[in-house]
Amino acid sequence: MPASGALEHWAGFSLRVGACLLRYLKSLGIPSARLRWPNDLMCGPRKVAGLLIEQPASGMLIVGFGLNISNKPWLEDPALRAKATNLAECIEPPDIAAVAHGVLEALASAHAEMQTGGMAAAIEELNRSWEVPSPVEIQLATGGSVAGLFTGLDREGHLLLLDPDGQTRRVEHSLVERLREILP
Repeated sequence: MPASGALEHWAGFSLRVGACLLRYLKSLGIPSARLRWPNDLMCGPRKVAGLLIEQPASGMLIVGFGLNISNKPWLEDPALRAKATNLAECIEPPDIAAVAHGVLEALASAHAEMQTGGMAAAIEELNRSWEVPSPVEIQLATGGSVAGLFTGLDREGHLLLLDPDGQTRRVEHSLVERLREILP
């Protein structure tokens, strides 16, 4: 997908793609669909899809997206049963061609919306979907970790954590090695 315009305008494109794909999953009737920062689409506590965006050359972005429709990865690796799901478990068995069409429309929307609203509109949309804070542990690229309630993103796309003392801590996205949800 060509990235026309200034490169900084496309910063945060993965958030816009995630927001559009999340919107698509919700349109399929999956109320528990959500985006786990930065690139996993979830149905409740289990991953149904993931996205990866790379920039192999200046002015170019490649979007990769994997979606479990009816496959069952846990049959090959039973440890995945608690972590993965597919659309067929979340809704009536979906038509693969219709899902492919919906995903491509979501990607086209992400491109168009990024051109008009940039990352800020994606952050606003995602923050609304993250209204209920969730406990996380973040491993930092600099070593160590921080834990708290993930409350969303600031205007620049950095993570906001509420610590046990009630203070909001900003964690720069570039320092996040891994975000792990702490499930009950």
